[in-house]
Amino acid sequence: MQLKLVLLLITVISNTLPVAAGPIPARPSPAALMQKSQAAQKNQVKFTKLPAGKAFALQQSSLILGEYDVLINSLGVKASCKRSGITFVAVPPLWNPVGYSTFSKSIWKSQRANFSPINDTCKSLPMLGLPSIWLIPVEHSGQKVSSGFNCETFATTPAWSNEQAKSFKQGLIQNTAPVSAKYEAANVGLPAPACQVLEKIFGTPSCSFLPIHFTFLKFNKNSSTGLETFSCHVVTPAKDWLDTPTNYKTVKTFGELNMDKGSQAGAEILFGP
Repeated sequence: MQLKLVLLLITVISNTLPVAAGPIPARPSPAALMQKSQAAQKNQVKFTKLPAGKAFALQQSSLILGEYDVLINSLGVKASCKRSGITFVAVPPLWNPVGYSTFSKSIWKSQRANFSPINDTCKSLPMLGLPSIWLIPVEHSGQKVSSGFNCETFATTPAWSNEQAKSFKQGLIQNTAPVSAKYEAANVGLPAPACQVLEKIFGTPSCSFLPIHFTFLKFNKNSSTGLETFSCHVVTPAKDWLDTPTNYKTVKTFGELNMDKGSQAGAEILFGP
C-alpha cells in the first residue's frame, strides 16, 4: 500500500512539471532588426507624381561618369558631378542640354539628338575597354519597387544572350562583355526628353523613364552596376536652379569641357591651342 502511494505521488508530480519545449530562439540583434526594417522600407512605394513646384532630388552613381546629384521635374533637369565639376542642364521646349564645368570655367551647348557624353568618354579612352552598355537591348519584363519607386523593369532576352554567347565563342568579344542585363526605371509623369537626357548621361537603355537601377552580367561571371540610386527626396528647388553661367568660355565638345586648366594647358603645348 505504501509503495502504491509513492508511485501515485511520483505520477502526479511528473504530470505537473513543465514540458521542455526545446531551446529558446535567440533574440534578433538591434542591427538585424534595423536591417530588416530598412529592407521593408526599400520595398515600399514612397514616390509617385510630383506636386506642383516640387522636384525629385536624387543621389545617383553611374559606372563610367561617377556620382551625380540630380534635380528633375517638368520644368527641367539638372545633373551635377562634384568629382568632375561638370553640371548638365536641359529645359523645355527643345531640351537641348547645356554642360558647364566649374573647374575649367567652360560651357558646352549641345543638341539633344547628338548629346552622348558617356559615348564620348568611352571613345576618348579606348585603352580602358569600357563596354557600350547603353547599346544593350532590353524589353519590358514587369514591375518592381526600387528605391521608393514603383518601377517598370526591363531585361535582355534569351535570344540576345545566345547571340552574345556565339560572338564570345568566336572570339569576337571579350569575357568582360555583357551577356545579360536588368534595368529599372520609374514612370512618374516626367517629360520623356528630361529622362532621355539622364539616360544619355548614365548610359542606361533608352526607355524614356526616370533611370533608377541598371546591372549587367559579364561572361567572366562578374556583375557590374551601371547605375545605382542611393537616395531620393521631394524638394522645393531654388528659383535659379536651372540657370547656367554667362561668363564661361564656350567649347565645342564634351571632351574640351571635361578638361581642367592643367590638362588643357598640356594639350595646347603638345598640339597647339
